[in-house]
Amino acid sequence: METTNATSDMNKARSMGPIADIRDPIVETQARRGEKEARRRVVQASLRQSFDDLVALTWVPLQTLALRARLRLPRFPHVALARSDDQLEVDVELPGVEPTDLEVAINGSIMTIRGARQRQREKRVKDYYRLERYREAFERSIPLDLPFEPEKVSATLKNGMLQVRLPKGKGGTGKGPLRIAVRAS
Repeated sequence: METTNATSDMNKARSMGPIADIRDPIVETQARRGEKEARRRVVQASLRQSFDDLVALTWVPLQTLALRARLRLPRFPHVALARSDDQLEVDVELPGVEPTDLEVAINGSIMTIRGARQRQREKRVKDYYRLERYREAFERSIPLDLPFEPEKVSATLKNGMLQVRLPKGKGGTGKGPLRIAVRAS
């Protein structure tokens, strides 16, 4: 019986013409709530995506820095390159590195500097003795963009500064990798 009443009410409204465009406030409120909910979901999804992008851009580098600090991973040594008319000069800051712990090699047009810095911290107190040893390994590759004379390449380590001199020439490295002996002075 309810269906008949609802149907008859709709038929009456249709028969009344355009004046009968009566809107139900409850239906309108629910429709508005649905629209607001849909807008809220869109804004929320947009904010979530923006936040995820922000986290992706900042969290990974911060996490890497934190991991590096926690693990005490080595940092690359500082390198300075200078080119003169007759040679290429490479200066590398290596405080605390001994010449025996250092390897300089040139393979093709890449010079690689490898080494390790060892430190030791000792603490003696009345009741205990503490000794900590650290070993930090590093490696740095430097592209060389000019031909040089392999037999005249020299490397010296003095006061924590490695100086590699590559005289300009017509050759290059020749065949295979070239190991350069590091002298202390």
